[in-house]
Amino acid sequence: MMDAEERKARLRELANKESLTPDEIGMAYDFAQEDEFQDDEFDEGLADLYAKYIKNYLYTYKDEARNLDASIDPNEKHVGPMAQDIEKVAPDCVKETANGTKVVDGNRLALVNSGVIADLARRLDDLETRLFGSK
Repeated sequence: MMDAEERKARLRELANKESLTPDEIGMAYDFAQEDEFQDDEFDEGLADLYAKYIKNYLYTYKDEARNLDASIDPNEKHVGPMAQDIEKVAPDCVKETANGTKVVDGNRLALVNSGVIADLARRLDDLETRLFGSK
């Protein structure tokens, strides 16, 4: 059984990996839900930063994107945030290719998003309790 410091070290190690297996994502999520992490650096104000910096855009990929992924259709329209916006909030979720293209690591972003969703759920619970009393 790992103590709190060992779990924090393991969580930092997972956060620095190129990609995570489903088991590692689950382990990191479990660690992040523990009380000792609730006020820690891992989720400090991320929901507020998401609200401030991350927006959805309607965009198409440049032709050069095919060099990264041959299945990309530069004529197809997409909706979603830009890697540059995500980088402001969660820099570990964005990598830069040799030619300077910003690429989002979806596995890492999914892990960060889990924490933000949990934070928002706690805030919603708190608001409901304030408005309607205890459940």
